[in-house]
Amino acid sequence: MSKDFIPRRFGLKFEPPTIILEYKIQSKNKLYLHIMPMPELEPSHDPYDWLDILRKEHKPFLDAKVIEEGQILSLIEKLQDNLIGESVEGSEEDEDWAF
Repeated sequence: MSKDFIPRRFGLKFEPPTIILEYKIQSKNKLYLHIMPMPELEPSHDPYDWLDILRKEHKPFLDAKVIEEGQILSLIEKLQDNLIGESVEGSEEDEDWAF
């Protein structure tokens, strides 16, 4: 990505698991969103494997010179934590039906 590209912030969408990057193109003075869906993400997956996948599929937006590895890993882990929470909630609902 050019020097004109300025990442602003990340957002998360939990269903389906998605990382969203808000960025600015300086010359146009406009904000844009780049959406990175991760529908196959599971809590048991290695976050580093997903980091590699995302960096390959969205290379211009996740350049290691611009976006730190730890920041992306943290976002992946938050998505995974949410998936764990959903599975725990789902198991509690099943228990409500037990006699």
